[in-house]
Amino acid sequence: MLENWPTSNALVVGDIETRRQKLGHLLMLHGWMIRWDAERSHAIAWVKREPPHLVLFDCCPMQSAALDDIRRMHEETLVPLVVVGSHATAEVAARAIELGAEDFICEPLDRRLFLARCAAVRRRNHTSRPGEGVRTSLEPLGPESFKHGHFGPLVVDATTRRVTVDGMAVPLTPAEFLVLERLARTPGVPITDRELVTQTLHETFRPDSSIARFHIHRLRKKLGRYSYMIESVRPRGYRLTVERSVT
Repeated sequence: MLENWPTSNALVVGDIETRRQKLGHLLMLHGWMIRWDAERSHAIAWVKREPPHLVLFDCCPMQSAALDDIRRMHEETLVPLVVVGSHATAEVAARAIELGAEDFICEPLDRRLFLARCAAVRRRNHTSRPGEGVRTSLEPLGPESFKHGHFGPLVVDATTRRVTVDGMAVPLTPAEFLVLERLARTPGVPITDRELVTQTLHETFRPDSSIARFHIHRLRKKLGRYSYMIESVRPRGYRLTVERSVT
């Protein structure tokens, strides 16, 4: 599954040891290095001390405290988070993603799909060393000095990977930030679905793919009354529509 990648390591988090071991063993059989002995109460401290490439967060049983842990993990670390939930509803899965999870995988697990989705999150957030946060393998687009873009009420800081609207922080998943940063590098220039999927998110593009549309929809929702700033361009593409200043 990961034979063309540098060794990837993951931290499996959860309160049930046998489940942590089962999930960790499944990843380990397919090339991951695993540390599976982190309970939820110790997870954030562990990630800050020894940051992995991926956190696999077991939410069994699913409780409101688990959702709060997901939010804190997203806000306090730069490590992508994949959540595994037992018989979770679509509403719970959507809420976990809104709080910062990169993906939510429902049980019972399909082994092949589980491994593919973990690998996809790893690709989207590829960096040779864990703990470096979101990185993209794209060469710089637009001004090479792009670090900090002001777009009216929207500010995109590529150095800290922080986004604000009217001075208020906007929590984004790593994938959402990559999409917004790509649009921010060349405001006014349409970026196709294919480019966002293959070059920014490093996914396989299919004509019927909804990956780009999904992230654009979530970005617009988080921009609130400024959702119009991400404009759809026919036949299939998007652009950031406002003037900017770049530092």
